[in-house]
Amino acid sequence: MERLFELFYSRRTNGHGVGLYLCKENLAVAHHKIRYSSEGDKKLIEEGANFIISFNGMEIH
Repeated sequence: MERLFELFYSRRTNGHGVGLYLCKENLAVAHHKIRYSSEGDKKLIEEGANFIISFNGMEIH
């Protein structure tokens, strides 16, 4: 799943493979992270892609 964030990687017919790459790079500037969620993660949406964004310095209680 890590390939999802590589520049120019896309499985979509008309995809360019830039969107998720830019998202990850922009978040990384402030030391935030994005990843594809797995079956072991809580609160998954039933349909579609599921991503988890971890914001540096934030705690959720």
